[in-house]
Amino acid sequence: MQSLIMTRLRNDRDRIMALHHPARIEISEILPLRQYDITVIGISTYVKTPGEGAPERSPGPHTFAIMLPNGYPRDISPIVSFRTLPPAHPNIYRGNGNVCLGVYKPTQTLDQIVYRVLRLLLLDPSTFNFESAADSSSASFVKSGIRLPVASLAELFGEPVSAP
Repeated sequence: MQSLIMTRLRNDRDRIMALHHPARIEISEILPLRQYDITVIGISTYVKTPGEGAPERSPGPHTFAIMLPNGYPRDISPIVSFRTLPPAHPNIYRGNGNVCLGVYKPTQTLDQIVYRVLRLLLLDPSTFNFESAADSSSASFVKSGIRLPVASLAELFGEPVSAP
């Protein structure tokens, strides 16, 4: 069983490192097979401000960490947390920048998680879960109809993106 988990961790590393995109995504492996920092360049989004202030537009860069606790991928989901001011998204906690990933399936790979977080940065309405909002003030903000000029991953990267 341990060898299957190590194979999965190596495959996840390879898939996430393949997302590197010049001038758009920088990926660093912080702890071998266990923690990655992803910096996204070129996405302007609304970010949460300290305290209860209104969200402000930020050109980035935006950095988030993906940590793989013991028990991943079978029993425990990855932990995703913003290291920079997090986007004004209803499913990102204001206090610590942790991302609520919703229902985790062990078949999800890390590149799929990264694509999901990129859609969060773009304030993609398909990522909003108002029933289980981690931040009610951000939920109110995005319900007001705010949209960003870049509407999709394909537009961001200027090419087709096969994001699950």
